[in-house]
Amino acid sequence: MKFRINTKQFNQAVAPAADVALKNVLRDNDEENGLFYYAHMLTIEASSTVLNIRSYGGCASISVKVHDTKGYVCEDGGVVTIKAKELIDALKFFSPMANLSVCKENYQLKLSLESDHKVFVEIPVININIECPRLPKIFEQKTVVDRMCFVRGLKKVAYAMAEDEKMFSYMCLLFESWKNKMRFTAGSGARFAIFEIADYRQIISTDEVKILFPKQNVGNIIRAFNNIGGSTMQVNTAEVDPINGVYEQIVLDNDSVVLALYGLERYTKYPDMNELLNRNYPYQISTRAKDWGQIGKAIHATRSGHDKVIHNTRITADLLHGYFNIRTNTKKQLKKRVDFELGRLVADTSKDKTYQPWICCNSTYMEELARKGYKDGIMTLHFGDQAKLAEIPEDKPKQMKPVIVTYPERVNRDGTVEKYAVLFTISNKW
Repeated sequence: MKFRINTKQFNQAVAPAADVALKNVLRDNDEENGLFYYAHMLTIEASSTVLNIRSYGGCASISVKVHDTKGYVCEDGGVVTIKAKELIDALKFFSPMANLSVCKENYQLKLSLESDHKVFVEIPVININIECPRLPKIFEQKTVVDRMCFVRGLKKVAYAMAEDEKMFSYMCLLFESWKNKMRFTAGSGARFAIFEIADYRQIISTDEVKILFPKQNVGNIIRAFNNIGGSTMQVNTAEVDPINGVYEQIVLDNDSVVLALYGLERYTKYPDMNELLNRNYPYQISTRAKDWGQIGKAIHATRSGHDKVIHNTRITADLLHGYFNIRTNTKKQLKKRVDFELGRLVADTSKDKTYQPWICCNSTYMEELARKGYKDGIMTLHFGDQAKLAEIPEDKPKQMKPVIVTYPERVNRDGTVEKYAVLFTISNKW
């Protein structure tokens, strides 16, 4: 095997394949066997027209292609398998602008400068040929999406996925699409982030689908399609087909990358976001988003020296004077105010203007509003009065609708329209 390629181009093709090989790989069912058989390895196959780099980590497989029209030149076809990290480290040895000659010599893969073959790195070859699972020919769901809009949506909500294994059913990200609109949702059960992106002038998505991406693969998807070429990509799902040896899988692909995800059996249900977002609330109060930046920093400062497990924030609306009073349950007293716009105010008309409704929540949610939400413009809190819980008998469940924070539609320079919202539950502890 022998081919020529630019270092930067080779690295861009190797990186997403190495990512699948090295990150979030499965362990073999037999613990004595350690990692999944193909973990940490890459197979490189050179042909006259295409350089194909593939890996299979157990929960995902990927094939990355470099075509001869993009600077790849094959002199002699062939296949080798090597350790992914060794190839990544070897490519760091060369300047991104350098042109490489890559060949198999004896039991080594040799990377050398095309301009000076005395400058080279050799990597041991493994006597294995990675075989990825068979891709389906028939799909249950399929849509074509704008690649950058799709990646933007994943990035916007990925932080909100559950961390605790006890909430395993929320260790995933919900992707929904309709014609020219996509929605991305992630949450922990107690808090959700929702991002919509639409463009009714041009196609950014073609069909209606509803797909749950496992958390362990979301990073792989973002890294694989963030910088790869092509303006569009396909997002498809397929049911298990035992007759043809096809696993249940999600397949994402464009001209350069085919990424297949497995292990989807436990991700089957997710709350109806339409039902949650369309609820009416007695209090709807708008503030400047930038005011919450200082609030988030102040809340974070109170964590120093706070030795209790629970760190909560209480938000009280002073409807008469037009501001929120914000306090934390910490030794370091936090007392901050955020003004709101009386002209945008919606309040329970059965209460006197001097009445002050309040809510209490996990302080992390308030910090996230500052770090993950929009930094400017107006944001609106939709909530119910938590004092009403006192009216519920002790033997009855004390539940309230989650608080919703919404931001107005935002029109981007590319013509896309964004909508962002966060939902979180209240806390009864102080």
